[in-house]
Amino acid sequence: MEKSLNIDDDLKLIIVEKEKHSDIIYDKFMETFLKNEPIAVSINSKMEDLKDIYLYVVGKALKEPVSVVAYLGNECIGGALNYTVTDIPNSTENPNLSFKNDFTHEIASFKMINLEARPIIVVTREIERNYGFFIPNCKKLLKLEALFVESNFSGKGIGTKIVKMVIEIAKKENCDYVMTVASAGGSGQIFKKLGFKCVREISVSSFLSNGKRMLKDFHDGNQTIKLMFYKINN
Repeated sequence: MEKSLNIDDDLKLIIVEKEKHSDIIYDKFMETFLKNEPIAVSINSKMEDLKDIYLYVVGKALKEPVSVVAYLGNECIGGALNYTVTDIPNSTENPNLSFKNDFTHEIASFKMINLEARPIIVVTREIERNYGFFIPNCKKLLKLEALFVESNFSGKGIGTKIVKMVIEIAKKENCDYVMTVASAGGSGQIFKKLGFKCVREISVSSFLSNGKRMLKDFHDGNQTIKLMFYKINN
């Protein structure tokens, strides 16, 4: 990275083009998430453990032009993987009232997924379970599936700039909400600062399988996983 480059002046946020950015998005996403994403770090995952999951996430996000990539000079330093959802689950059951902390059956049931990667699927499905309960009038939302910034550039406001652009994309797509799951303390603070509301929060220590914790304490000190929504006011 050239020393003369300045984040305020030289940071470029670009809407992802599948043909142009797919390889760099996948490589940077894998590299950054394996090092920094709290759940991935907690389960000591390796690239081969998560490859299929992350290929699916990247592939889904590249199907429409709503994801963001951040460049400083010629270097990709972060981004956000997003996609729109219109089949919002219609639910009258508050998932906060029906949480069970033993996921032994769920871990065993995902036979097509690498055993080491299953906790990510189980935790994500539970925190998002019946999410339609919280947004009963939503017709369309933008799912912010992953926010990532290279660790050398963390704490410099880049994540905030990316999320602001995601909100603008959601407005242009006529979405009613932006939805995300925050497992990292830093991203949770960004979302809160920008007006996201936490509707569901589960302690990391609450997820059990065969009586043992599925997740170790998160390396960033964060102790909970949050489901958050930003309401679009067009």
